[in-house]
Amino acid sequence: MELDQLTDIWKNTDKESEKLEINKSLFKEVGMSKIKSNLMEYRLENTIELIVNSLFIIFLVYFMVNHFTVAKFFVPALLLWISAVASIVLSGYKIYWFQSIDAKNSIIKTQKAIERIKFFDRLDTNTLMIVIPVFSLAILIVLAKGLLGIDLYAIGNWMVHYFFGSMIVGIIITVLLRLFPDKNLKKASDFLKEIKSLDTNENK
Repeated sequence: MELDQLTDIWKNTDKESEKLEINKSLFKEVGMSKIKSNLMEYRLENTIELIVNSLFIIFLVYFMVNHFTVAKFFVPALLLWISAVASIVLSGYKIYWFQSIDAKNSIIKTQKAIERIKFFDRLDTNTLMIVIPVFSLAILIVLAKGLLGIDLYAIGNWMVHYFFGSMIVGIIITVLLRLFPDKNLKKASDFLKEIKSLDTNENK
């Protein structure tokens, strides 16, 4: 049963007496379980991102140590290190809020968790216009030098063209993500708003 079906069931029980006949704890547990299962892919993505960034940081530290005196390589590596650390923190927060979704918690607390996850998603989306052109260029410079021994600075003026091209790509991706946000997050948020009265009634 999907979240929208559960929402329909709740909406269609118009009489208060009928709502009271519903096993509230079971209804809530099923709803929370469905929310978590729908967002499991989201958690997996953030877990993988956290692991990849952790490994990348190790590589960056090694790279920076070996190129400490060469600013044109050290600076982009440092920028990537800062970005990777920030990404790990962000992924950790997302996983934390995901883990806090539990039927034992109040619906208000679960709503807060979903809203925080949505906030971090919007933050990710809104920074793509900067992240894609700046950090993708830095990644190319560092990986080319670190893995292949190639100095990309010596290859013409391609960086300017790449920067502006990737900026356009970043804008397009940002617009698309804003137009088509995560459906599962929206469904979870709508479902929790609809059944918020469960907490209200239980506290009376």
